[in-house]
Amino acid sequence: MKLGYTILFVDDVAEAVQFYEQAFGIELTLTTDDVAPAFAKAVDAGAAPLAEPHDTPWGQTVSYVRDHVGTLVSISSPVGP
Repeated sequence: MKLGYTILFVDDVAEAVQFYEQAFGIELTLTTDDVAPAFAKAVDAGAAPLAEPHDTPWGQTVSYVRDHVGTLVSISSPVGP
């Protein structure tokens, strides 16, 4: 998986998540060539499943979970060739 380095230090995580989702539609996206196993691992670790891995019309495999603090996380295959 790949992630651009991001850290947010906040006093109230739930409030920050709500704000960023409402203001910017923010989500965290992790990319991997093996979406289904990564999705299963996240759910086994306690993430709430929102959308099982599925293929999109543009050829990407995507899935969605919500982590233990409420952040929307996309686990997806890379975009492009």
